[in-house]
Amino acid sequence: MPGNRRVRNPLLKRNASGYVLRMTDNGEASGMSETRTMVRTQVTVDDVRFLLAQGQDLDALKGAIEAAVRSGPRFVEFIVVGNRSVSVLMSEGTKVVISVDTVEFDHRDNGDDSAPFGGAYDLL
Repeated sequence: MPGNRRVRNPLLKRNASGYVLRMTDNGEASGMSETRTMVRTQVTVDDVRFLLAQGQDLDALKGAIEAAVRSGPRFVEFIVVGNRSVSVLMSEGTKVVISVDTVEFDHRDNGDDSAPFGGAYDLL
């Protein structure tokens, strides 16, 4: 669909290290504004949005969702941003949408649910 095409920003360019470089008016990359990025996957289940932690196997998650839909209600588990474990009951009536985006790199987002972050406890 024409409305879903991603528009590239001509002022941004990715280098080999995964950094996004801001381009100057003369077409050169500005090293002062290098930003490291990562892919963020969003899973929406019945209008509830979950952002997957890095390292989650998207193909395995899709397979688990498909298996739950085929075999009857079943819990599917995954790790979300903040390194927190989530279990969602999937059934044939569950609506799931998966999308990906490029976001600024967050070193804490490593998928290790033994080291959660975010929320009130991080303020202590």
